[in-house]
Amino acid sequence: MMGSMRSLRGAARFLGALFATITLGNACSIVYVPVPTGPSFQVRVEDRGRPVSGLRINLRGHNFSRTTATGANGTARFQNIPPGAYQLGAEIDSGTPDGAMITVTDSGPKNTTIPLPWSNRPPLSVQALNGILRWPTSQSAQGLSILQVELLDARTGVSRGTTQTTGDGAFNLRTPPPGLYILRVTPTDLAPEGGIRIAGIVPVEVDQRAAIVNLDLDFGWTSCGVTYVASHTCPRPELSLTALSGQVLDAAGAPIARATVRLRNSGRDVVEQLTSDEEGRFASAKQFDGNYELAVSATGFASLRQPVRAALPEDAARPQPLRIQLGIGGTCSYAAVR
Repeated sequence: MMGSMRSLRGAARFLGALFATITLGNACSIVYVPVPTGPSFQVRVEDRGRPVSGLRINLRGHNFSRTTATGANGTARFQNIPPGAYQLGAEIDSGTPDGAMITVTDSGPKNTTIPLPWSNRPPLSVQALNGILRWPTSQSAQGLSILQVELLDARTGVSRGTTQTTGDGAFNLRTPPPGLYILRVTPTDLAPEGGIRIAGIVPVEVDQRAAIVNLDLDFGWTSCGVTYVASHTCPRPELSLTALSGQVLDAAGAPIARATVRLRNSGRDVVEQLTSDEEGRFASAKQFDGNYELAVSATGFASLRQPVRAALPEDAARPQPLRIQLGIGGTCSYAAVR
């Protein structure tokens, strides 16, 4: 699942056997196909093959909407729906690109069953609901943006508690009983765009046997919406360098201009901040010695955070530049010494 932002208003991931591709803005490709159906149909919701009961399903069209809940067998029944185009989605997914698009006609197929996976993004299995959350616009020298974090029951959408992150991104929610939940993460310093509040939606499964003890997430966004990546899925080997210089590239090797490169000391203070040029290159005239964190961010790409060990160069030593590759939203970013 993804959060909402301005380019999401017409976006959806739809189910079917045939696909078409459209582009929103200048970057977002959305693959979808409307599902044809008659005025009466049912929706079946499964969580990894198991029926999901008690989940409210929204049907939204231009001039008509309706909400119903799934029963014990995971199905929700819609009857006598007027002809038109509609978007289907779980209530908690309202305004997000997950769900299905349907086209209702009087002559459409009868007794259609439309499948909806739940959740649409595999949940992160974790022991406790605490850790670090970093928003893509929160890379300032003053610290991270403060985020409101709300815990929702994944079936009913009922709030189970809220908290806010601290200046270093830390959050701590009272861990509920084992089960599937949703974290709704909202930056407090960003106003709604087009009436839509920008938010990140993260499905989590509380399981005391999970390999992940707590959450460490880096959020990002593309024109398709808000994404996130769990740091445990992105290895962060320590780098050794003698100078803060190099090039920022995308996954295809193209340079990324105007990327922000920051070096923080162990006290989380920014000791150097650079911006890449049109060729993605950056270079600092300063010398560094000790342990630091390298943070690199650019609009539309997954941010990088990686420990580095800096050492003063020997007289004859030639500085080795960094090669920094930023992934698209939801994928890992890497840095290596060339």
